[in-house]
Amino acid sequence: MRGYFGTELQQRLQRRADELAGTVVNTPGLCNAGRMVSTDDVDRVGLEACVAMLEADGGFGFRLVHEDRTAAVSAHLAARGHRLDWWDTFMGSADHALAVSKRIVAQGPPQGLFHIDLSGNPAEACLERVQVFLAENGLAPFSRSTLAGETVNGRTLALVDGHGDLVATSFVYMPHNSFSPFRTYAWGGLAAVSPAHRGRSLGSYINACAAVMAFEQLAATVFYEQVATTNVPSRRMVEACGLTLHPYLKSGLASTGAEKFTR
Repeated sequence: MRGYFGTELQQRLQRRADELAGTVVNTPGLCNAGRMVSTDDVDRVGLEACVAMLEADGGFGFRLVHEDRTAAVSAHLAARGHRLDWWDTFMGSADHALAVSKRIVAQGPPQGLFHIDLSGNPAEACLERVQVFLAENGLAPFSRSTLAGETVNGRTLALVDGHGDLVATSFVYMPHNSFSPFRTYAWGGLAAVSPAHRGRSLGSYINACAAVMAFEQLAATVFYEQVATTNVPSRRMVEACGLTLHPYLKSGLASTGAEKFTR
């Protein structure tokens, strides 16, 4: 299964992330950002090597970068005419975030909403529905092979209503390779809720499901998410799941275009 969806750039980057998945696993300093190839150690890869991949593919990710480095990296890319957007990092460990998230999950979804099973070998049509749903809600999607957990150790979660229509999604996976100091960290994201169902704490619920899965099924020691400084609802959502703002780690997405890659 491959299955790319989104803009031409988004699909090209999804394809490259799939094609280079094996290389990323075996290369110190690289990690799989889902939407694109990324680094979690700029010094180990080399900034010029990162720029070369950015210019070859049209996009490149920077994960868990110390804020002391972000200004210099941004300036270097800007001098080459490229855009780089940074997100704050929220983290939680098993001794707190798991307990908080389990309490949320124990309440179950609101009446009339149901989990769909996307584990094992999910139907490609179901994953395509997830991709469409993400795009409709302003999120750049991952490839279907990534959502299926074929190229990464990850899981997609989704809720549907009584008609079978998607109402909420989230995703959790292990993006860092064995060379990384973050190798036991799980990333959570792709939390989206349909406009008709917002205001019911569905974001917190489906996000908590991802956090519980990170610790209990993926054996993560830390669960982290990236949230824009201006995205107040998402910041409240991740905090409700027991995550706290990291004092200095940031994550960024660079592109050769003028527009922000995802919200």
